[in-house]
Amino acid sequence: MFNGTLKNIIPGGAFFLLFSISGSTLMAQEVTGQDMEQLACEILEERGEIVLEIYPESNSDLEELSRWISLDRKLRDGYRIYANQSGFGKIVSRGIPFRIIDVRRDVPYRKSDGVFPGDWDSYPGHGDYVNMMLGFHADYPDICRLQTLGKSVDGRDILAIKITRRPDVKEPEPVFYYSSTMHGDETTGYILLLRLADHLLANYGKDSLVTRLVDNVEIWINPLANPDGTYWNGDDKISMPRRFNLNYADLNRNFPGIDGIEHPDGMEYQPENLAQMQFMDSIHPVISANFHGGIEVVDYPWDAFSHNHVDDAWFKWAGHKYADTAQQRAYPVLYMSSFDDGVVVGWEWYAIKGGRMDYVTYFLHGREVTLEVSNQKFPRPEELPYFWHYNYPSMLQYMENSLFGIQGTVRDKANGEPVEAVVRVQDHEKERSYSVSNKATGYFARLVSPGTWNLEVSAPGYDTILVRDVTVENDRATRVNIQLVQTGTSIPDLDRLDIYTNPFKHRSLISYTARIPGRYRIRLYDLKGRLVFDERRIHEMAGKYSYRLDANGLDQGVYILRFISPASTITRKIYKIQ
Repeated sequence: MFNGTLKNIIPGGAFFLLFSISGSTLMAQEVTGQDMEQLACEILEERGEIVLEIYPESNSDLEELSRWISLDRKLRDGYRIYANQSGFGKIVSRGIPFRIIDVRRDVPYRKSDGVFPGDWDSYPGHGDYVNMMLGFHADYPDICRLQTLGKSVDGRDILAIKITRRPDVKEPEPVFYYSSTMHGDETTGYILLLRLADHLLANYGKDSLVTRLVDNVEIWINPLANPDGTYWNGDDKISMPRRFNLNYADLNRNFPGIDGIEHPDGMEYQPENLAQMQFMDSIHPVISANFHGGIEVVDYPWDAFSHNHVDDAWFKWAGHKYADTAQQRAYPVLYMSSFDDGVVVGWEWYAIKGGRMDYVTYFLHGREVTLEVSNQKFPRPEELPYFWHYNYPSMLQYMENSLFGIQGTVRDKANGEPVEAVVRVQDHEKERSYSVSNKATGYFARLVSPGTWNLEVSAPGYDTILVRDVTVENDRATRVNIQLVQTGTSIPDLDRLDIYTNPFKHRSLISYTARIPGRYRIRLYDLKGRLVFDERRIHEMAGKYSYRLDANGLDQGVYILRFISPASTITRKIYKIQ
């Protein structure tokens, strides 16, 4: 496979440690360079991927390798990584010390008595999984629909079910999305989500929390995001599942980068991820989570930026709420006890690019976390009921968070039609953290930590308005229903703004009506969002006022004028010409 390359690089007689994992048992033995070369070739030939512990001299070495390897976790003195053939070749050619982790010893397979799931202490074959998803749709037609998001590289359907009170009607309510096993060898979440779907459907109308969620949330569940990785060794059962998809791509490094790099892993977007991106863009989840394994922690944004999200306080609150409940359920077993008591910011753990969590949070304005729910990626089947016992109340609570925060609708004041608008927390938003109302229903949710906030609501063709003093509390919803007035149709009791002339060369006269006494601001932004002018005024009494804008220092082009009063915000485009 390597055409002698490894023989030229690995010195004869060198010793390396080989680790073999079987269940939760770790064994070590000495292996010569020649034997290691043969073993690496065998693993890559058989699986298409290899698991290593590497020990680079510096972070720059790791940064250079990031396009060829998939970082799995940070160790005390190194990193656990996955690599395909080309990635392994890069590690060897750079002379980076490593250990081979041989994961080819299978977890003992247990077939459920009768039809899957039995007592939920077994893994399904792929056919069992498909039949179960079809069964959900058939057995609960009033509240459940099955959808195929797309197909994997090998042609397997990527399935999701929708659970809500009126599944064929788009209602003004939050959308919630759970997904699992985009790393095909991390199977705990796969079973947890199948069982969650069964729990929601079977307990609707019986359990108060389940009923409340189904009645008020559009719930989507995708138990298996990478079927080719999980069932690469055959559809009959899960046997030695692997991380990558059939093209040897890590799907959780294959989303657009939030730092402007379109393909952070250097690969084309994979069919599984194209299906996910198209689907998530169509539903725009308010909250979502994807399930992983290999450690037990709630991981939240950012992964790629080396600073915290502007709503770090909200993410931390939601993360600890999940972890604390799981810890209580697991006691006296220690569960989700690592890092900050079961919660960690992605980049502080280890930075990755092209991850789904960042993609959803940045590009879709969502709130997504990564739920790492088992130290073993592929635990024994008899352990699966324990993980359900630990996690299912937290899974329901996390879903319930979509009903809290600032909730409401944005509509046209004249005709009552829904408006797709940007809803910003004033002087707070950063890196696309704002919300966007649904164009079909007008519904929006802005999840933010407790406090009193002002909301700026804007949409093309409408005057921007400011909604003041919106109070937010944990575990409660604050309803705000907003009506926008079309630009040029403002009624007399609203603030008015006139600009003469526009376009202009040297100066323009800005005339406005101050409806109430207070602080007024005139701000000017260029099209890159940079503030180029800021005028602050205080008016002791209502009345008509004007300001002469001197534009001699401005470059030719289009600018955004924002007029901010105690009652509203009005936005206009102005044009500087030569």
